[in-house]
Parts: sequence; structure tokens; C-alpha cells
Amino acid sequence: MNEDFFDHLARSYASGVTRRTFLKLLLGGLGSGVLAALGIKLRQNDYLASGAEEQAGGDIFLPFVRKSCEVASRCEERVYCAQDQTCLCLQTPEGDIRCGKIPSTCNVQLCQTSADCANLGEGYFCDTPNSGCCYDPPAELPRCIAPCVPPCPAERDCDGTCCPAGQYCIGGACVACTPEQYCTTQCCPEGEYCVRGACVPCTPERYCVSYCCAEGQICLDGFCVYPELTCPTCAPCQTCDADSVTGEYNCAECQDACHGTALCQQANKDASFVKLSQHLDKLGFVPDQGPQELVLNLDGAWTRSVLGIYYTHPTLADETAYLFYGEEATGETGTYAIRIRAQETKLGYFVNASGQVEEITPPWGASSQAFSLEPLFAAADSCGVLCNFSCDLVTGILCALATAAICSFSGPGVALCGWVIGTTCGVVATATCLAICDQFICKPPPKFCFCNKKCYSDVDVCLNECKPGLGCFTGICRPATPGDCLQEFPG
Repeated sequence: MNEDFFDHLARSYASGVTRRTFLKLLLGGLGSGVLAALGIKLRQNDYLASGAEEQAGGDIFLPFVRKSCEVASRCEERVYCAQDQTCLCLQTPEGDIRCGKIPSTCNVQLCQTSADCANLGEGYFCDTPNSGCCYDPPAELPRCIAPCVPPCPAERDCDGTCCPAGQYCIGGACVACTPEQYCTTQCCPEGEYCVRGACVPCTPERYCVSYCCAEGQICLDGFCVYPELTCPTCAPCQTCDADSVTGEYNCAECQDACHGTALCQQANKDASFVKLSQHLDKLGFVPDQGPQELVLNLDGAWTRSVLGIYYTHPTLADETAYLFYGEEATGETGTYAIRIRAQETKLGYFVNASGQVEEITPPWGASSQAFSLEPLFAAADSCGVLCNFSCDLVTGILCALATAAICSFSGPGVALCGWVIGTTCGVVATATCLAICDQFICKPPPKFCFCNKKCYSDVDVCLNECKPGLGCFTGICRPATPGDCLQEFPG
């Protein structure tokens, strides 16, 4: 069959069903002997030349299927009004066009007006000559046609009687019930919903596709999520003061030991933070540590505050996640999340300008949404001090908070910080942590690159991206000798 025809057919069908589904519907109609009995003639492809004759065994197609009856059927031009092709759009003597059920036989009651068919039941109407096109009796004779109605759903079928919408067949009788409370053999009482075949106490907000979400959660797009992060009565807070001249730093409990609660409540008013929190919920992550706040003061001045939540996954033991919310001294705020697998950051999450959660995958710089990459303390003497402070913590949520506090928090530069957090805070050796912190945070912003699929002995690893003598290390140009593939990425 001509492939273009199906594309045209799919475009013509207003409901937008897939080509595969539509093909099934077409093939299903071909097997009906009723079509032949009614004189419904399969027509050739519309794309064939005008006047082309049908040939035995040639390509044949059913007419277009329409959602509503705007055009009446004619003997040589059938217009269907049901996806299963059991109903036709037929014109009545009164002039309107109705959707009528194709009868199993042409030997039905004849008529002149729709009133002549009233004795057959509600909705019966009279078609017009050459509209229904039965040939026995002749097509010129109008006949009574049953209205085309959707089949009665099993849950509303009461011994042949179809319960009206909003009612279900329970105990042999039609009973008013909501879909959420209908539970096969009963309608759940007020305050209960049908969960896996049993009535259980639940609320409308928590009922989620035959499941009742846990206390504090709501149903969002078919998933149980927390409407916002639950802020504890007292969220821990640490203050870290760093002196860029002496190189000393000191961390202690905040003067207001529960100041983290205030920042948590502020974060809950940030739509992007709430979206990311719900996204981690959907992915199956569960808060494990936090929320916890770290306040960073440099040379006696407040620089930024960072709120962090550490997540674990109940079924993926090697996967964890962090959700961060930061506030700058300038008043600017930012939020992002990272997903770590086997102590290596695999994904970054942020909310784009359209309000949608978007993923960033390594190398971070390849993303059109990549961040500015400007660390807060790039090339500053104080950066080394802050690296000491971050790496002394080595692991845990405080390490992640400290690293996030050092990095740029606004703009996608946090994506690079996300990679650093996953690396430094999983490293046991402090020396290794310091080396990574120094290279990726304290130096000027690195240039991202893609590695070649193959290494050649006479060229750098990253052609046209890194300067001579530099190779590609996890997406970033690092010192390397020609032909030395530190890590490959698709070029």
C-alpha cells in the first residue's frame, strides 16, 4: 500500500491516533461481511490518477474516519463516525446528520420520516435515499436506523441494562458512585477510596491511581510526592568563617542553632526548588539527611548561605542525590540537584526558563543550558583556604554544602560544582580532595571539550578544542601528551 496515503489518513483523523493503531482499525473493518451486504464499496487510493479503474488484487483503502458527523455518507463515499467502523454519518429527512449504527441486515423497517421509527426505541431515525445505501430492498428506499452509542462498560452493565453515567452496577442494581470509590462489589463510603480492590481511608489529594499516598504526600501526575519539603522545627545550621589573609577558618554552630528552618521555609516558596524536590520524589529518592544550612562568611562578611538535603534510594544502593538551595549576599537565589552513582555525579537537574525540569549530563559544558562556570573565588588566595575547609570534612552533607558554598551558585556553573561535589565528597584521601578542589574550583574556568573517538600519536586528544599539549579529562582540558587518551567521549 502507498505509504503516503497512511500519513495523509493520520493527518485527516482529528483524534490523532497513531498510524499503527489506525492501521489495526482499518484492517478490522475489512473483515466485516456487513460492509458488503450494505453495498459499501472499498475505494482506491485517493492519490491514484482520476478515473483509474480498480483492479482485482489492487491496493484498496477504506474511507476516512471522522470524529463527528459534519458530512453525510453517500453510496460511493462512506463517512464513518466510529473508530471501529460500525457506524455511519447519515442524513435524515429532517435535514440533520446523525451517527447511525450499521444494521446487521438491510431488511429493516422502512420509513418516510424519523417519527415513523419512534416505535423501535429512543434515538431511532430515518435515513434518506442513497445515504444508507442498502441494496435489499433498493438503496432508494429509506429505512429506520438505530442510533450509534458506545458499548456499555462492563462495570455499568446490569443484566443488559446499561447504568447511566455516574452509576455502576453493584449487587444487580445501578448505584451512584464516583470512579475513585467504585470497588467492584461495593461503593466505598465517604472518606474511603478503592485501593487494590479494598476500601481504605484516604483523601482526594492523596488518592493516586488506585493507591493512597503516604501522610504528607499528594498525587501529582500519577506520582506520590511531597507538596513541599517538610521543614523540621529545628534545621541544623553551621557558620564557617574564613580569613583570606591568615588562611585560617573556623566552623561552629550558628548563633541561631535552628536558622536552617528559616532558609528551608524560604526555599519552599521557590517554585524551582519545589519542582526539583518533587522530581527527586518521582525518581524514588528519599530524604536521608537534612535539610541543613551552611553559612559562609569571608573576611568577616556574609557571602552566601546554602541549604542542602541528602537523598538515598531504597532500591538502588549505589545511587544518592543532593538538592541545594542557595542565597547570595546580593539577594540572588539559585537551586539545583545532582544525582550520584558509585561516588560519581551522573546527572544534574535544574529548572529552565519554561519552568520544566531539565537534565544535564557530562561533560557539563556540552549542554546549551550549561552554567557560567565562574567559581565564586576563582584565582583568589582565599580559595585554597576554603578547599582546606571543604576537604577536611571529606564526606557527608557538610562536605557537599561546603563545596557548593565555594562554587558559583547562580547560573549553570553549578553543574561543574555538581561534578566536583560528587567527586570530592566521596574521596577518602584529603590530598586527592585538595588536588581536585584546586584544579576545578580555584583555577580560572576550564574550557570544555569533546574527545576524539580514537587517539592518534601525532595529535592532541581533543582536536580543535584544547590548546597544544592538553588532553581531555572527563570533559575538561588537562595536561596530556599527544596520543594519551585520559578519557574518551563521542567526538
